[in-house]
Order: sequence, then structure tokens, then C-alpha cells
Amino acid sequence: MKLKWIFALTLFAAIASASRATTVTISGIDDYNHSGWSGCTNPSCSGGFGHAAFGVANITGGAPYTIDGSSLRFDLIDNGTCPNHTNCYSNALFWYVLNQPVNQTNAATAITLDFYAMMDSAGSNNSEAAEFTVNQVVCTASCGTANETLTRYIYSMQCDFKNTGVWKIWDGQDQGPPSHGSWVPTNHNCVPFQPNSFNHFVMHFTRPNSNQIHYVDFQINGTTYPLNINAQPEIWPNTNAPSKFEASAQLDGDYFGHGYSLWIDKWIISYTY
Repeated sequence: MKLKWIFALTLFAAIASASRATTVTISGIDDYNHSGWSGCTNPSCSGGFGHAAFGVANITGGAPYTIDGSSLRFDLIDNGTCPNHTNCYSNALFWYVLNQPVNQTNAATAITLDFYAMMDSAGSNNSEAAEFTVNQVVCTASCGTANETLTRYIYSMQCDFKNTGVWKIWDGQDQGPPSHGSWVPTNHNCVPFQPNSFNHFVMHFTRPNSNQIHYVDFQINGTTYPLNINAQPEIWPNTNAPSKFEASAQLDGDYFGHGYSLWIDKWIISYTY
């Protein structure tokens, strides 16, 4: 009888704890004004060789550039500085700091990234890779001082169109700054997008503990691809910077430095704390 009572109490506590979990959904990220987005193309920020400029634009209208009447367009622009247009590999990184309560985002342990993405024929032909990311930056030691330690949980997947032809996940490898992480290949193929056609992506991540990221699975147009991969965050000591929660994307350029664009619509991030 005593063991049954203990089991009942344990089960009740687990159910009560789960019932206290709260999920927050941030919708319409693609509808945020383009002026609130930040971007970079310099090698120390986005990698590559820096032979590019970037652009962000709010797009309105109908197909093929929007689903619901408005989308966000990211541009990787050839800036004309690559000699002979060979070995140009240059990238554009974009991010938006989401206006969410820090106590909630710091405590988030499950995150879902849900969006539709599209390229035209230039993008399908010229994109080296595209990356889709949620950044969770949390103070984990000496908070509020000039010597605080930030932990960057980078939940990121890369569709590596031209090099390996597979999806990759980001592993921070417990280093930084600057980042010493790396892309880890999965066994799931990545193919160029069908031009002028939106694809629906859903990516599920968790944070089992303060030293680990878990890639659960991802979906493309309703088909689920399991991952079950653990990765590490990046630890940034002696960094006086705020905690933050960001939506991010990156366009990687090819050998010839061709420019291209990516459209994102119905962009949602949800987190549970």
C-alpha cells in the first residue's frame, strides 16, 4: 500500500509539473518591418569571403511570392568585388531580436520553428546552402556584471544544396567567441527548391539541460524526418551582453558569387517554458 501511495504521489507531481508548462507562439515573423532586421556579409560574421551585400524587403501581393498576401524577402547581392568571379563563396546572415520576456525565453526548453520558404529559378540554380535558425542567448554565470558568461543555444539547420546534398545541424562544440562550432551532416537528403513554389518546414528542438541541445526531427511538406541528435551550445565567458531570443536565416553564395533571394512566409516560432 505504501509503494502504491508513493507511486501515486510521484505521478501526480509529474502531471502537475507538466500542466504548469506554458507554450508561447510568435506568429507572423515574416510580417515584421524590414527595418527591424539586422544583417551582415563580412567574414567574421557570416563566414565566406565577404564579396556580397545584403537586402531585406517586405513583399505584398499574391503568388508566387506570398501565400497569405505578405512575405519577407532576403537578398544575397553580388557586390562586384570578387576577382574574375571565381572562388567567391560569400554569405549573408540575417537576424531579428524577438520582443519576448527574458525570464520566459531563458527558461524555454522546447522550441519549434515553422515556416514556408521559396526561391525563384535564380535561387534554385545559384544557392550554395540556406540556413534556418533560432538563437537563444542566456546568461548562465555572473549575470549583471561585466564578467558574465553567456550560453548561446543555436538551434540551426542547413540545407546544403551543392556541397554534400544533405541537411546538416549546427553543433556549437562548447566554444566561443568567435564560434568554433561546425555543421554536422545528417542522413537526410537536401535538394534545390522547386522554383516559385513554397515548401513547408517544421523543425523541433529541445534543451535537455544547460549543456546540451537536442535535434528531435524536422518536417518537409508534411513528411517527418527523424534526427535524434545531441549537440552542444557555445559558451561565451566575460561577455557583457544581454540575453536575447532571435529568429535568423542565412543565404550562402556559390563559387561564382551569384546573387539570389529567399522568400519566407507564415513564419512562426513557439517555445515552451
